[in-house]
Amino acid sequence: MLEHYGRYNGASILLIFNEGVEVQVKIFSKKGGMFSDLKKALVALEGEINDWLSVNPNINVIEIKQSVAGGSLDPAELIISLWYEEKSQQ
Repeated sequence: MLEHYGRYNGASILLIFNEGVEVQVKIFSKKGGMFSDLKKALVALEGEINDWLSVNPNINVIEIKQSVAGGSLDPAELIISLWYEEKSQQ
């Protein structure tokens, strides 16, 4: 087993993979506003992720992590990291 440590916007990430697995990551993020603007940002982020998945059918999603940064006076930033591997072409 291999452990992978990473950081994105202050969030620690630990994933454990089987040896020999070539893992890649795609980061999605959207800034939201307050209340209803945040809901619009969530819907937009969901659409962006679904669009990306539909044009990348040859991947296996391994892990999905989510985080929110900001708050108080700063608009929230929604962050999704999608960890994946390419499907083998056998």
